[in-house]
Amino acid sequence: MNALFNLENPVFAWIEKAVESAYLNILWFFCSLPIFTIGASTTALFTVLLKMSRDEESNITKMFFAAFKSNFKQSTQAWLIMLTVLVILVLDGYVTYHLQPESIFWTMISSFLIVTAALWLFVMVYLFPLMAYFENSLLQTFKNSIVVSLRYLLCTLLVLAIHALMLYITVFLFTPAIVFGFGFASFMSCYLLRNVFEAIKTGDLAFSQYRKSTEKINEQKQ
Repeated sequence: MNALFNLENPVFAWIEKAVESAYLNILWFFCSLPIFTIGASTTALFTVLLKMSRDEESNITKMFFAAFKSNFKQSTQAWLIMLTVLVILVLDGYVTYHLQPESIFWTMISSFLIVTAALWLFVMVYLFPLMAYFENSLLQTFKNSIVVSLRYLLCTLLVLAIHALMLYITVFLFTPAIVFGFGFASFMSCYLLRNVFEAIKTGDLAFSQYRKSTEKINEQKQ
């Protein structure tokens, strides 16, 4: 019984991390309010969460804002690109929805939009975590996001499923989950992402070319 209530018990350690992820979600939310800062805020979030998944976190507030500042330029550029693509997809989807659905042209356009939207989601899964974990150029990070998402497709789908489940819970079952939802889902995802990144670093033979582009790791991001 004493072991059950021991603060060093893995259950208590996990609960503590869950509470910290809720706190990080609040930081992420307020730092994302200007909209254009969502990229930097998300990279900062994953910087801390990836450390938490390896039990390497210290002062999470200080770590968050340090990562926010150091990644601001590149993360903001990446986010604005992704936001622009999203707006185009939404507008094209709206126009396509009102076209004649029986035409071959409609089928071709719809198929293209679906594939593009799926690729957008795949890139979003890895884009900011890769920025949080690896030091790389913006263009290379986009390329790596595509390659990694397809190479580790199962992980990609599981991460998307985790966030989709949290979104469903927040919208339909428990609205107050918005306070911790994205942070907690991202925290759970980091256990999957960490394994992918470690596999890349330590010898995924199928990814030798990728490793060459990411072997320079920023010490502050580990």
